[in-house]
Amino acid sequence: MRKYLLFYILLLFSASALSAQNLTFGLTNKVTTSTDVTFDVTLLSDTDFKLGSGQLYFNFNTDAFGEWVEDNNRVTISYPSGCVLSQQVLATFDIYNTFVINDNTASRFSFSWQQAFSSGSIPANNITATPVVLFQVTIEFDTGGAGEPDNICFESGSAFDDQTFTACGPTSLAAADCLNFPGTQLTNDNFDCSALLPIELVDFSVRAGDNYTSQLSWQTSNEINNDFFTIERSFDGRNFTPILEVDGAGNSQQLLYYEALDPNPQMGVNYYRLKQTDFDGKYDYSEIRSVLFEAKGSEIGVSVFPNPATQFLNIQFDQSVDQSQIQLFNVAGQLIQEQQLPPNAMQAQLQLDQLPEGMYWISILADGQVFSEKVVIARE
Repeated sequence: MRKYLLFYILLLFSASALSAQNLTFGLTNKVTTSTDVTFDVTLLSDTDFKLGSGQLYFNFNTDAFGEWVEDNNRVTISYPSGCVLSQQVLATFDIYNTFVINDNTASRFSFSWQQAFSSGSIPANNITATPVVLFQVTIEFDTGGAGEPDNICFESGSAFDDQTFTACGPTSLAAADCLNFPGTQLTNDNFDCSALLPIELVDFSVRAGDNYTSQLSWQTSNEINNDFFTIERSFDGRNFTPILEVDGAGNSQQLLYYEALDPNPQMGVNYYRLKQTDFDGKYDYSEIRSVLFEAKGSEIGVSVFPNPATQFLNIQFDQSVDQSQIQLFNVAGQLIQEQQLPPNAMQAQLQLDQLPEGMYWISILADGQVFSEKVVIARE
């Protein structure tokens, strides 16, 4: 009895230790053509083992590939020579089979595989600390989708992780018997899609700088064929306009730092995002960042009249100013007019006769001080 109890404890310990090992799934060797994108799915582990059944989930940009890619025959799974799922026993029979592709949502598909032959049929551990290719994926672009960002990554979460098992038995050369000789479910999944991206963006931030400017900074740890960055700004968080362009490093595996300055943000919330474009015209977007500018009391007196206005708008200072700039925005935050005044100016006039009736927003920068006011254009 003691011998069996010791064996049972050792079995539990072994299964627990193995199930807690770290797996890292990756996407590599991306090849993009005018019709499709092909990439390899890789796996490594900090503890060697023989692969059993498994399932992975992928999400993708529907603007590039359309929706329901499996139903529309736009996704193909293949098993090139040398990949794990192409392994055979006796150089004749496939160790893995029952490959299933399913659409789970309009923008997500899954792929699963199972064993046909036992762990004893696999000559050695086929998952180690060195990444190996499991299989290859090809996704075709939808009509007109080749110009859209071809974003693809693993889907991760409690419903999608930990779907990989060690090989089931028996330990002899035989058909797989997972009912009587089950494998162990492995946890601690990690997913790495960075190799499919033109850049690996470490950080992107924006803050209010001196003299009512927006200071933007970002870092990359990996760049592949990175041509340039475009800084886009929005005043409503939806409609973005390019305002600055910064050259990329091309190809780099070092940590690189970038900075840029927006000298003309408007009062209120300003939204920014990075558009990264590679040498073949493919592009991708960062997350959106924002910064708030609040109008402060000004020692320089400014008058804006008439308001409501019809054909023109007067701007009057109560003293001469060395540096002054006037900007007029519509309610969507789009810059409509801009005027830079000469040194020692005390007045200016904006022509409004070509603008439609409605509400606008005027922003005046005078010697580092900001004045802002709503303006209405109304005609009889």
